[in-house]
Amino acid sequence: MFKQERIVWLTTMIPLLILSLVVSGVVSDSKSSSDLFRDSSRDNHHLTESEFANIFLSFDSNRNGEVTISEFESGWSHKHLRDSSEAGFFFTVADVDGNLRITRADMDYLFTVMDASADNSLSSAEFTNGWHNLFETGNGHDDDDD
Repeated sequence: MFKQERIVWLTTMIPLLILSLVVSGVVSDSKSSSDLFRDSSRDNHHLTESEFANIFLSFDSNRNGEVTISEFESGWSHKHLRDSSEAGFFFTVADVDGNLRITRADMDYLFTVMDASADNSLSSAEFTNGWHNLFETGNGHDDDDD
């Protein structure tokens, strides 16, 4: 009887495990931060400030120098970055000054936050760690009530 219970447990748990991995982004067709780094870096070793800014500013479909939420959601979906339902959260994080537009100033701020070595470029590790901290575990904004 133990063997049968184990089979039932496995057939129940494996689909749940796969579902949780898909939801968490571990298994999906969306791009990871390392994919995004490779796609954005000319030399595949570092991101310049301009290359970093272009990750989001490339969503600026009307080329006015600002990315609106609708442009962001469209670009997000087109680039297959993650679940499109998360685009609003990512937009909020990237819109550092909260003016409902992502601008070069927002990107410059986030670049500075991610540039742990302060050498005006992002290594793959800096980008991956910064991306994770800003967009996957935190909100990227300083708390004023420290």
